[in-house]
Amino acid sequence: MARPERYCPACYSTNGWDDERCDQCGTSLASTDTFDERLAWALDHPDTATAMLAADLLARRDARSAIDRLIEVTTSSDPYRAAAAAGALASVDDDRARTAVEVLRAHPSALVRRAVARPGPMRRE
Repeated sequence: MARPERYCPACYSTNGWDDERCDQCGTSLASTDTFDERLAWALDHPDTATAMLAADLLARRDARSAIDRLIEVTTSSDPYRAAAAAGALASVDDDRARTAVEVLRAHPSALVRRAVARPGPMRRE
């Protein structure tokens, strides 16, 4: 069985689970971030599916601490990433998130508009 890997917080390269520094750029892999902070960081992951999963998990956790990051990601040029962030915002019970969702109802991307019309974590249909 393969050992788990970690992503570098600076360059997103994969590293061994026990590595203390990134093999690619030398950044320390030690972290004191909370789980929600790590999920918010993962919204910028180069793999869109990973970013979408992070948004989904933030929604499921009702992560109010990530509202600003989610709002920022809704401006992404990647419509899937923006829609995932918008959908997460739509499920967070907070006035700032509700205000952002109202603005996103007029977003140029149909994916984003659809995400805020159906609040909640991503669902398989």
